[in-house]
Amino acid sequence: MNMEDRINLAVDKRDILELNNIISLYEKEGKIIELSNIMQGSKNAILPFDYGNQEEQYGKMIERYFLLLARNLKKENYCSLIEDLISKDFCINGETYWYYHHKAHLLDNLYYDKMQDEADILFSMAAAKARSKDLFHITNGVFSTRSLKYFESMLSVDVKKRNIIEYYGNYIFSKQDSCFLICADSKYFKNYSFAFLNSFRNSINKNSGFNIIPHIHIINPDQECKELILDKYKDEFTFNYSFEYIDLDNISDHSKRAYYTTPRYTLVPDLLELYGVDIIVSEIDAVIGKNLYEFVRFCRNYELALSQGVSSMNFYYHYGRISAILSYFGNNFLSKTFAKLNKKYIDLYFDFSKTSTNWLIDQISLYKIFKFLKSDIYVKNNTIGKINANMLVELAQHFPGGKEAFIKHYKKN
Repeated sequence: MNMEDRINLAVDKRDILELNNIISLYEKEGKIIELSNIMQGSKNAILPFDYGNQEEQYGKMIERYFLLLARNLKKENYCSLIEDLISKDFCINGETYWYYHHKAHLLDNLYYDKMQDEADILFSMAAAKARSKDLFHITNGVFSTRSLKYFESMLSVDVKKRNIIEYYGNYIFSKQDSCFLICADSKYFKNYSFAFLNSFRNSINKNSGFNIIPHIHIINPDQECKELILDKYKDEFTFNYSFEYIDLDNISDHSKRAYYTTPRYTLVPDLLELYGVDIIVSEIDAVIGKNLYEFVRFCRNYELALSQGVSSMNFYYHYGRISAILSYFGNNFLSKTFAKLNKKYIDLYFDFSKTSTNWLIDQISLYKIFKFLKSDIYVKNNTIGKINANMLVELAQHFPGGKEAFIKHYKKN
């Protein structure tokens, strides 16, 4: 079967899997302009079409196509193609989640900072359309993207969170130079804490005169976690820790996963005051693979350091412009201000309702506060450093065989 017949058959059957295979062939051969002609540039164009009950598959296929255009064509060319397809799709499928989703990203990409509030309104409309749907894709930051103007108007409002935090350990300021904060629920703690703490211990040079203390924060620890902390780990590793108790029974599984990512950032303001030293924030499902002291020395050239510009898909994922995997907060005014605003954003916008998702709110909050402070004259005169995870940690998700292989490997070793 030749390519033309293959395409016609896929379109007739609304076979999105086969259409994705066809996109892959053109991508592999680097024929992006030819692909755009087939997808939307001819009388027999593939897109758009009535997707029926394939909303998620259809929207993700278009998104993939848009990303290929953005990576391979000039901005004026790919934006006009995307805008044209969004308009035509609206005529066929109406005001869907995907319509607002794609339109918001296009506006964000075309005008970047200049029309951010307008883009955020579209994100909110996408979220409203998707609230009753079981689309995993809506977890990609749509629900957690909110207007900075509204955020600014809420700065004086005190947001109460129904959680209890208990701190344990030795907080003698003179003995610490830095604090390394990691956070997990019970499951992640049991799977990843030993690998992290062991790699941390192996990275410490006792003769350097430089002291870095890990701080482990566990959300709703079970008895096994407490036994690990109090019995197995106590004599093997040096660390401080805290337990957080919060009722998460009435929120969705997506939101539970999202919540577990947030305390490592909402705790930063308190830990900056408690320790009186700079704070490194990382993920627990990782090992330290680079020189910890060199990383700290690099970061101390700045008052604050964030993982900026790490996403290869910046066109669509505005929140991917800053990653939450690794951050550095100095013991200074800028970092304290950033940390407090970041906590405020998360506390204000985290949705504890049953139908919520909240996924990626940790990254969106970093990006939003970064943008919020960029116009401040103090921030302009104090450069925020650029870092990335590869400067310090090796992530479980990048381990050969993935996270399961990572867990098995470090449990054996």
